[in-house]
Amino acid sequence: MIKILSVIVLITSSLFAQNFNDFLNDALKNSPYLKSTHLGINQAKEEGDALLLYDNPTLGLRYSRFKPEDTASSNGYALEYTQALRLPGVGSDKEKLSSSLSTQAKAAYSLTKAELIKEISLAYTNYVEKKLLEALSEEEIVLAKVIYDISQQKYDDGMISRGLLYEAGLDLESLEIAKEALKYETLESYFTLLELAGKSSEIEISLKHDFALDADKNTNAHIHFIQTQKAKALASADVESHAIESLELYAAYDNEPTEDVISLGLNIPLAIFNTKSQERTIARLEADKMNLLIEKENSKITLEKLKLDKQRVLLQSLKSRSQNHITKLEEVLGMFEESYKIAKVNLLELQDIKSKLIKTKSALISIQTKLNQNIIMSNYLAGSL
Repeated sequence: MIKILSVIVLITSSLFAQNFNDFLNDALKNSPYLKSTHLGINQAKEEGDALLLYDNPTLGLRYSRFKPEDTASSNGYALEYTQALRLPGVGSDKEKLSSSLSTQAKAAYSLTKAELIKEISLAYTNYVEKKLLEALSEEEIVLAKVIYDISQQKYDDGMISRGLLYEAGLDLESLEIAKEALKYETLESYFTLLELAGKSSEIEISLKHDFALDADKNTNAHIHFIQTQKAKALASADVESHAIESLELYAAYDNEPTEDVISLGLNIPLAIFNTKSQERTIARLEADKMNLLIEKENSKITLEKLKLDKQRVLLQSLKSRSQNHITKLEEVLGMFEESYKIAKVNLLELQDIKSKLIKTKSALISIQTKLNQNIIMSNYLAGSL
C-alpha cells in the first residue's frame, strides 16, 4: 500500500510538469551562451570572406607646372593606377582557409551544445535522485509511523515498556529531521539545474524520463573540434607557403607640355629577407600538435567507453538483483509487522528489517541514477548528443 502511494505521488506530480525533452529544448533554444557561440559561425564566415577579398586598387593624381628659362610656363598632369594581381594557387589556398574557419566555428558550436546537453542531463539525474530519495523518506516515515502506532497499542495493552515506545517515537522524529535535511539538498540540485538551463524562475519538471543508448555512432564533438583546428592549421600553412602572394600591376599616363607618356609595368616583391618560412613552420607545428592531441583523446575515449560498458553491465545486474531483493524484503516486513503485533517479533527486529528495506531502495535509486549518467556519458563520447 505504501509503495503504491509513493508511485501515485510521483505520477501525479509528473502530470502537471514539463517533460525533460521539452525542458532541454527550451534551454538550448534560449541559452545566451549557445546563442553567443552560434554568432561565432557568422563571425567566422565574415572573417573568411574578408580573406578572399582583393586589395583595393590605388589611383594617383599629380599636377605639375613647367617653367623653362627660355619659354613661358605651362601645366602638366599625371594619372597612376595600381592593382595587386594574385599569383596562381593563392586564391584557392585562401578559399580552403576561409572554409576551415567556418567549419571550425560550426564544430565549436556543436561542442558547446553537446557539453550543455551533457551538463543539463547530468544535473537533471541528480535532481531526480534527490526527489526520489525525498519520496523514499516519506515512505520511511509512514513505515515508522505504522511501527509507532503498533508500539503505542502494545504499550497501552501492557505488552512493551515505555522505553521501547519512546524509542519508536525517537526513530520517527529522527526520520522527519533527516527528511528536512534532504529537502535542502533537493533545493540545491534543483536550482543548479535551473541555472544550467538559463532559467530565471521556478518551473516544475517531470521526474519521468528514460535515457537510452543512441545506436548512431558519430565523431565525438571534442575530437571533431580538434580535427577542425588541425585542418585550419594545415590550410594556414598552405597560404603561408606562398612567399609572394601577388604582383602589382601599374599603369600611368603623363601629360607634359612637349609629350604624352603612357606607361605599363609590374612591381615584383622580392622574397629575400622574409620568405615566410617561420610562419609555415609554426602552422605545421600547430597541425602536428593537433594530431598528437587527437591521438591522446582517441585513446582516452576508447578507454572511457570500455569502462562505461563494463560498469553498465554491472549496474544492470545490480538493479535486477536489488529489485528482487526489495520484493522479498517487503514480504518479510509485512510478516514481521503482523508478528510484532502479537509479540512474536521484538521492536529491534522490526526496525532492522525496515532499515534494510529502505537502504536497499535507496541503493536502487542510486544505481538507476548511475545507470542514467552512464548512458549520458556514453552517448556524449559516441558523439550522439
